[in-house]
Amino acid sequence: MKIALLLPRSVIYPSMSFDMMDGFKQALKNIGLEGHHEIVSAGIGVAAKHEEIYERCEQFLLEGADIIIGYINPISAEFIHSLFESSGKTLIVLDSGYHFPNFQGRLSNAYFISLQGGLCTRVITHKAIEEGHKNFAFTCSFYDAGYRPSYIYPAAVEEKGGAIGFNHVTSLRREDFTLAHLQNILNSKKKLQF
Repeated sequence: MKIALLLPRSVIYPSMSFDMMDGFKQALKNIGLEGHHEIVSAGIGVAAKHEEIYERCEQFLLEGADIIIGYINPISAEFIHSLFESSGKTLIVLDSGYHFPNFQGRLSNAYFISLQGGLCTRVITHKAIEEGHKNFAFTCSFYDAGYRPSYIYPAAVEEKGGAIGFNHVTSLRREDFTLAHLQNILNSKKKLQF
């Protein structure tokens, strides 16, 4: 079987492609399938250009790929799905779960490994409330603030009768990153039984 990986580039996580390839190979080794499959890969930049992703998939399918695995979002998956329908091949989408799909139902030849970020956010929030915590601070990176957890977290808190007392978004640039403001708020709120 020929497996193709669409590997993204990340300014924030420079080794992402290498880690994905190494992780995939290790997973095959762990289940006793090391060396049983041909693995090929291609870079897809920051996975933002649907046309580039389409071209890479089309080339892989023409070269005989049976499965294509890509770290892409549901919008990209929908854009390239016709390739997989017409070829009868399989697309596995490694979506972080932070994007909302535009399509309804399912894509016939696509499988999504996603929603783990949202699910974990919800489960952790519910566990904290079950343990008696009702007042929360929400802090995340500037990068993550635009995705699902920034919606799921407060919704899960409010659903269980809790409240968000403080929101904090960090800077995207590593050299500007600081949690000092959050620490000051937490220190002052402790006195107020935050």
